[in-house]
Amino acid sequence: MKKFFCLFLMLGFFAAGCVTPETEIRKTTVPTPIAVWDFEDLSPYSGHQYSYLKTALADVAISTLNDMPNVQPIERTRLVRVLEEQSIGSSELASEKTRLRLGKLLGAKEMMFGVFQILGKQMRIDLRLVDVETSKVIAADQKVLDNFDAEMAMKAVENLVKDLVLK
Repeated sequence: MKKFFCLFLMLGFFAAGCVTPETEIRKTTVPTPIAVWDFEDLSPYSGHQYSYLKTALADVAISTLNDMPNVQPIERTRLVRVLEEQSIGSSELASEKTRLRLGKLLGAKEMMFGVFQILGKQMRIDLRLVDVETSKVIAADQKVLDNFDAEMAMKAVENLVKDLVLK
């Protein structure tokens, strides 16, 4: 019995010796699902010629995320469907808490919120990435554009998204 135990023990040490520190367990990376909300327009006047940027800038953010590795943007039609199913009106969506709850329902791990403000010929864009579970801001950044146009704004959002996600 002792011989069998010693043989078993030696085999165990031999097998353990074959595992080197360089041996790794292969990790599979699951893309992080991110939901993107339409940008909020904080400009002091409503109905201006750039109000379409609320959805256009969100589309740029989604497109940028879609081109990045290890990220899976959540399709906005799913977001709309969940809003309808939950019978949530636009007044309730003003609450970030409500939007984060919807993100959980969608299976999002993170949510991206953006705002822009136009004052004269200047535009400020703020973007933040929020953890759905904890409601903590993972990353935030902003950009001010002088003499902006829509193309500049879209390029700025593209760069902000890349910077936030790669932090």
